Amino acid sequence: MLRPVSASAQTNLPALVSARQVHQLSPEEAVLGYPVQVQGVITYVAEGAGQLFVQDDTGGIFVEIHGDYGFRMKTGQVLVIGTSGCEIYNPSANRFVPTGGMIVARAKFGAALLANGKVLVAGGQVGGAYGSRVASTEIYDPASGTFAPGPDLNYKRFKLARTVLRLRDGRILVGGGDEQPEVYVVVSRRFVVVDGHKLDGFLFSTATLLKDGRVLLAGGYSVPGGPGVNHAWLYQP
Repeated sequence: MLRPVSASAQTNLPALVSARQVHQLSPEEAVLGYPVQVQGVITYVAEGAGQLFVQDDTGGIFVEIHGDYGFRMKTGQVLVIGTSGCEIYNPSANRFVPTGGMIVARAKFGAALLANGKVLVAGGQVGGAYGSRVASTEIYDPASGTFAPGPDLNYKRFKLARTVLRLRDGRILVGGGDEQPEVYVVVSRRFVVVDGHKLDGFLFSTATLLKDGRVLLAGGYSVPGGPGVNHAWLYQP
């Protein structure tokens, strides 16, 4: 299964432009992170799983939209954010078109759709698999098709793809990537640290909005390579 190119991928590798070239990769070559620029027809979409099947005249490949980086815009189009570029999917035309890329190429970030239709990208990792986590954010504007710098987080964060979500009042909870969650207040364009217990599992954890407006934070781990936790927390807005 084809996965998006990570920020740790080598940048001097040639782009693969056909499904046949992807299939011809050896296991050793597949992990190097070749950029893939296949143009074809989308013949299958598994929306719940974030998977597509793209077919050109040489064959077909599965494409997985990893993490929670696909956002349905108010126009009905879908923004897909990736470390190797960003694209807009037009359902009526059944095709992807490039759009503006992130200012800082990053992996393992979190993102959420704002009530005004823009998209917030928060934290992440730069400099490869052993690179640094960052506190910077960016905001995508669908009207201009570009990213602009956002306010910095209070803490550097990464591995938070499933812990950034919009609350009922429009604020954005950043519930992972560091032991102390924080909330983005859209009207004041600033992040406010959440009071209360610190998390002992915050890398690759999950955040789920409950019917009563609270948020369940569950699982994850705190030390790279360390054990996961079986703990859960409730955030009360």
